[in-house]
Amino acid sequence: MFLSIIFVCIIVSITLTLSKTSCTTVYVATNGSGDFNCNGSDDQVEINKALAYVAENPKFTTVHLKGPSTYIISDSILIGNNTILEGDTTAVIKLEDKAGWPLEKPMITQMDSAGNHDITIRGFEIDGNHDKNNEKNRGKGYHNLINVLNCENIQVHDMYMHDSHGDGFKVVKCSGVKFYNNRVYKLGHDVLYAIYLRI
Repeated sequence: MFLSIIFVCIIVSITLTLSKTSCTTVYVATNGSGDFNCNGSDDQVEINKALAYVAENPKFTTVHLKGPSTYIISDSILIGNNTILEGDTTAVIKLEDKAGWPLEKPMITQMDSAGNHDITIRGFEIDGNHDKNNEKNRGKGYHNLINVLNCENIQVHDMYMHDSHGDGFKVVKCSGVKFYNNRVYKLGHDVLYAIYLRI
């Protein structure tokens, strides 16, 4: 009997260890249940910490935004190599009111200005918050939702993107771009603006 109890304890211990080490996802939340937790203001700080953690730790692949939550950002979200940024359909990244951002500053972009590779963005909502930033004109390059330059193997899919001043997904000098199964409403410029793509 005693040996049976020890055997069961060993099996449970191994199972728990394997389940912990096989997890490749870091969670972001607003209710305290995440690995990184936001408070509804400057939420890009915690999201960027989660993305940096994944970029620096190869055993992790994914940052998951828990919903139902709205993550208010006052600066860009930065994604590194070999990273998935995903979320529940009820997770929303939203530009803060009266952001005052300069021209061509996007809501989501790459971590390395020289270029990144193997990035996936999927499953959540991006709200450009046009009406609370209406001092800017649509179509002039303000508040693009996602913008990447000199990147490789970039996927954006199953997103809801809406109410922006600029492009939904702006891609410049990139290769391996996939943009599909997205729902888009009331953008200020193109849904997909792709220029100088490499085959």
